[in-house]
Amino acid sequence: MRQWWANLRASKYRDVPFVLFGVFLGWNSDFICSVKGVSMTPTIQPGEYIVFIPWSLLHILQYFGACPVKEGSVVLLKISDDLSVCKRVTRMTEGRENAEKWNLEYFSNFSVYNVDENSTLTSDVEYFEELSRAKFRSTDWDTCLDKGTESSTFLWVEGDNSSNSHDSRACGPVPMECLRGYVKASIWPYPHLIR
Repeated sequence: MRQWWANLRASKYRDVPFVLFGVFLGWNSDFICSVKGVSMTPTIQPGEYIVFIPWSLLHILQYFGACPVKEGSVVLLKISDDLSVCKRVTRMTEGRENAEKWNLEYFSNFSVYNVDENSTLTSDVEYFEELSRAKFRSTDWDTCLDKGTESSTFLWVEGDNSSNSHDSRACGPVPMECLRGYVKASIWPYPHLIR
């Protein structure tokens, strides 16, 4: 076997095994993507290409007792087949019950409006003013939320540019099963590590 390898490395085809390995790795791995939105500025700019460690590799760390993601980590989440988002983890919790507590803390539990025959215009105005101040959970990420089990780890994720970010503040915590990868660096056009 060593002789075969030595002969191949000495021939004009010496790079073929590495090219084939690169093609195999690139075809079967998902570890680079481009950023399109502004929710993570100034950390990540639109148009940058980021490198991330895929969930398939991170998942192995859990078998050794290591949590692949920590608070403050920048992660890539697969919300649906058409949408992946890059956000920073600000909180983590074990179990759906704790995630539901976060939802109750953050989103309004507004009761259904009951029409009273004796109601006046002032009470209607007051009701709609209260309704406009209330925060409701968006259902945009529900496809992802359905992936979580009762014992899942849930992540509260937010964009660094809070005024232009659709994140857990709108949709609630997401289960670890939605994780696509752990973002490590931007490689183009301005290479830098992402912390």
